[in-house]
Amino acid sequence: MTKKIINFVLSITLILLPIMKIPICFGISSSFYGAKIILLYGSASILLILLLINYKDLSFDKADLLLLSFLILVCISTFFSLNLRVSILGSYDRFEGMLTFIAYYIIYYSAKYFLKFDKKFIAYIIAISIVISLLAISQYFDLFFTSEIFSKEAIGGATLGNQNFLGTYISIILPAIMCLYIFKGNKILLVPNALLFFTLLITLTRSAWIAFFVCSAIGIVYIIKSKKKEYMKRFGILFALFLVTFIVFNLLSPDAILGRYKTSKDELENKDKAGSGRIIIWKGAFTIIKNRPLLGSGPDAFVYGVNTYDRDYLVNVLIPSLNAIPDKVHNEFLQIACTIGIPALIIYLFAIALILINLIKKDIHKNTLSFILLLCIISYLSQAFFNISVLDIAPLFWALLGISSRKENA
Repeated sequence: MTKKIINFVLSITLILLPIMKIPICFGISSSFYGAKIILLYGSASILLILLLINYKDLSFDKADLLLLSFLILVCISTFFSLNLRVSILGSYDRFEGMLTFIAYYIIYYSAKYFLKFDKKFIAYIIAISIVISLLAISQYFDLFFTSEIFSKEAIGGATLGNQNFLGTYISIILPAIMCLYIFKGNKILLVPNALLFFTLLITLTRSAWIAFFVCSAIGIVYIIKSKKKEYMKRFGILFALFLVTFIVFNLLSPDAILGRYKTSKDELENKDKAGSGRIIIWKGAFTIIKNRPLLGSGPDAFVYGVNTYDRDYLVNVLIPSLNAIPDKVHNEFLQIACTIGIPALIIYLFAIALILINLIKKDIHKNTLSFILLLCIISYLSQAFFNISVLDIAPLFWALLGISSRKENA
């Protein structure tokens, strides 16, 4: 009975987190994370209680212990943080402090040992991704008052609040739907494939585009090595579908892709502004790493670290260049290194490497679901080099890590 409750609570959390959003109407708060943080903390608390009730049945393998060691370093870093409150609760409207990392680990562990990762669960995830995509497209083209309902400041972000975050979400879901069509041949999957690819384009998020190309390259190699004609045929159909979708998007929004290209070109000519100012932010991260390499500035306390060790850079370079106070590093790996410490980053990467090796050992040419999980994780990691972790998408990634580290075939 306990296992069923854990599966239910976890499933609801992973399915609903991305779409949870209190609409901006009748004076209700415009925060994109108000309802989500309540759902995340509430669910994690219930899961933790249920796990503790059955503590005698709990077991930990190498991946579990590595990520638990990472969590312990998060807690130690919090204790020595430059801003204790921020590191416990997270920075304003990000909420990715110690409590959130604890929730991530609980979700990882629960997903690994209790989540029923079946067709029904996958169908719900796809259904929610379709709804989010439709909302994002409506918002991008200013249809049905969606800009007023969600936010005029985050066009194309829908319930995720920012087009970059939407790009992250698509980076996890789209590779899975692409593979499901190629491996299973269900023609109805062409609809979400086209819809999510169109949504990926409207995000104008280069990190998500990079992740898409990385996954596509790996997928092509996999298909060629499989030597299965039906896979090659379906890949050709998918390629044609994406090409038509790309053309349609350019007809509807002719300046979008060209404008992104010009922006990228301008940034390359001014290296400090490359990646929408990411290089400038990364320099601030290295300042913290230089001064606090072991424990960092504390979870989510990036700006406090820069302010402490190079206030002049923060005030005269970072803020004026970005026209905002940077709350994250815009590189998940650097974010961990400068806020939690280099040892934490090493353990985190080692744990992920172990999980990926676990998937590969399951013979991904016979176990296609293991390959799908592998591709989704690689896709997330590819975009994470230029993006930030957010509390409504990160739990899905941690759940994927849990599912992927199961000893039995996924």
